[in-house]
Amino acid sequence: MTTDIPTGNPTSPDTDPGPGADTTFDVIVLGGGPVGENVADRAGRTGLRVALVEAELVGGECSYWACIPSKTLLRPGAVRAEAAGVPGVRADDDLDVPAVLARRDAMVSDWDDAGQVQWVEGAGITLVRGLGRLVGPKRVEVVAEDADADVDDLPRSRVVEARHAVVVATGSVPVLPDVPGLAEVNPWTSREATGVEDVPESLAIVGGGVVACEMAFALSDLGARVTVLARGGLLERTEPWAGEAVAASLREHGVDVRLGVSASKVEPLPDGGARLALEASGRGGDEDPDLAPVEVARVLVATGRVPRTQDLGVERSGSSPDAGSRSTTRCSCAASRAGGCTRPAT
Repeated sequence: MTTDIPTGNPTSPDTDPGPGADTTFDVIVLGGGPVGENVADRAGRTGLRVALVEAELVGGECSYWACIPSKTLLRPGAVRAEAAGVPGVRADDDLDVPAVLARRDAMVSDWDDAGQVQWVEGAGITLVRGLGRLVGPKRVEVVAEDADADVDDLPRSRVVEARHAVVVATGSVPVLPDVPGLAEVNPWTSREATGVEDVPESLAIVGGGVVACEMAFALSDLGARVTVLARGGLLERTEPWAGEAVAASLREHGVDVRLGVSASKVEPLPDGGARLALEASGRGGDEDPDLAPVEVARVLVATGRVPRTQDLGVERSGSSPDAGSRSTTRCSCAASRAGGCTRPAT
């Protein structure tokens, strides 16, 4: 069952949930990503009445903006590289970019979560569309805004309550470094990169983790001239040899990999691109890093993620938003559609 929250100017949103709306559940789960879906499913299997609150797409980051689309974009280049190692096979043609992006669109169901909503409803879970925030112990206010409503209209809200527990599974959001001018050039995050529609002629990737490396390979395969700017080495949470191997492979791929550098300033260019001034980070990487400025059509920021706790109201439940919070989401839902990905979600 899916519950949509009507919009308008309710006189008492806390007490007027709408005709036939449910307001009390055994467990309320905030966030419909892989973790939230699994928690809701496990709770429901014990006979508990469960509500799943989601403001965006059911399935979350993994299904639409991370593991599924990123691996789909990586696959064509990987197949071409594998084929090139077989004698007698020609694999020197450019990729068919529209076809690659069309397959990506199909793999994310054109960013339509109808299929996963069907699973939620089939599991007996009540889906509540809207942004959930804690307003007291075991009490959640869910707000849904109508994009077509008058700007003076207030969003319609309702309060739902849990008999036993509220589970916070709201995932994480990208971190934007405090670099002068960076925000002014409208940088991409992983969402814009995996959802790319027009491949830029050139791209600077700020960061050296999984997202940075995957998107460097994928967008280079699709024709972009890519520069990776990492404060240290690549994949620093893994063994050093792994990052070194990936850096060597990227360079063989034609990617300009600069290690031990940081962007000190970003300036917009008249054509809509950006110019990045660089400085040595002092964190290792290349012994003599190339600090020449980089001019690109687009900038992708891939410097990590933090828990999505902003305006969640955790403190109203008697807890601290930072107490024990971690961002360690892994993709487990990709197995049936992308060959069993268990890597950290991008």
